[in-house]
Amino acid sequence: MTRYLRLSIALVGLALGGAATPLNAQEPATLLRRHLDDIYGHIQQNRVGDAVTAANHLVRILEANPELATVEHAVALNALANAFGRDYAAAAPFYRAAIELLRRIPDPAAASNLALVLENYGLLLLAQHDYAAGGRVMAEALRLRNELYGGQHDSFVDFMAALRHISTLIRDLGDYATAESLLREILQAQRLILGTNHTEYGVTLNDLAVLLYQRGNFAEAESLTREALELTGRILGESHPQYGAILGNLAAIVAARAGYGEAEMLYREAVETLRRSVGAANPYYLDALSGLAITLLDQGNHAAAEPILREVADTRRHVLGADHPAYAAALTDLAILLSHKADYTEAEPLFRQAIEIWRRHPGTDRQKYASALRRFALLQLAIGILDDAEPLLREAVEVTRAIDGPDNPDHALALGSLARYYNLKGDLVSAERLAR
Repeated sequence: MTRYLRLSIALVGLALGGAATPLNAQEPATLLRRHLDDIYGHIQQNRVGDAVTAANHLVRILEANPELATVEHAVALNALANAFGRDYAAAAPFYRAAIELLRRIPDPAAASNLALVLENYGLLLLAQHDYAAGGRVMAEALRLRNELYGGQHDSFVDFMAALRHISTLIRDLGDYATAESLLREILQAQRLILGTNHTEYGVTLNDLAVLLYQRGNFAEAESLTREALELTGRILGESHPQYGAILGNLAAIVAARAGYGEAEMLYREAVETLRRSVGAANPYYLDALSGLAITLLDQGNHAAAEPILREVADTRRHVLGADHPAYAAALTDLAILLSHKADYTEAEPLFRQAIEIWRRHPGTDRQKYASALRRFALLQLAIGILDDAEPLLREAVEVTRAIDGPDNPDHALALGSLARYYNLKGDLVSAERLAR
């Protein structure tokens, strides 16, 4: 269900604005002018240390004389921050100072410059892999852009695609709330500027639906996915791979509400569409094929599901290698099927291999990692190795709590499995406490 989109953001220069200097403040105003000139002069001469000194003087004067602040001062601080590139420790304080100045300046030029400084600061945060903070800053920049320019600013579609990519990174790190908020902002902006008959709008609908599915909001996820599917089919055609991928997503959502018959039909259509359009090695095809197998498994058809899951695992190992998280996901699905068959001897090493892959790649598909931990623990309980199950279940509880808080449905499953462990150990007090 995961989508990966191209990141493409271009930095934009800043426009200058100004304000008249009050007559009763000539001395600090003169100092501000001198420090402003020094900042630009030192940057041009590559004397960044001297520019920092001048900027610190400028900030201190403005703290004592806030009424003297102009857009030009913020622009200079932004220019200095840009000079540091990706050096977060050096650049971030000056971006934040520029943002603070621009928030309180009534000059009309302040708002447009604020949007641009926010974008620069957001990109710096993203370069540090602080996707949650970067996403929040970029979302604020997006809101400002829409208020100021509507659909007139350049590269709107690329900017939206970049923000979608950021939301995917935030989601994969487990911060579902921030990712959802960002996607809803993107969707609102696209609705206003591109309209609801644009393929990019359909892509965002699908991305938001995927996230809502992962959060357990199946009703809204299904509604958005059906809307995205209809839009994509109408514009791109039902043979397009994007249509097939969304069809597979819809099948997963339908299966989540136990509509296995409809889900199987949707999966088979998705598999055939993707096989014809992108081939049998494509990740979207393999996702749909795996989903079909899991739906067959949910209906008790182990014989039909097993060869499909083995094919998915073999293909992913061949295409991606034996140390890829997608291969770990395929191993987990196969191990779950083998556990259903009580073939614990083959299932156990597959679980161990999958978990080790994920531990070497922290931050990738935490939801599936938690599922592997929990399912492996249940296998240990089934064969009577209770002590090995407990640390797996405790880790699953912590991982699911970190993903989306205590209301995450996977967190409830992990707690329920831990309660089962306590029951088997005879610790009924702990089991009852978790059951509440």
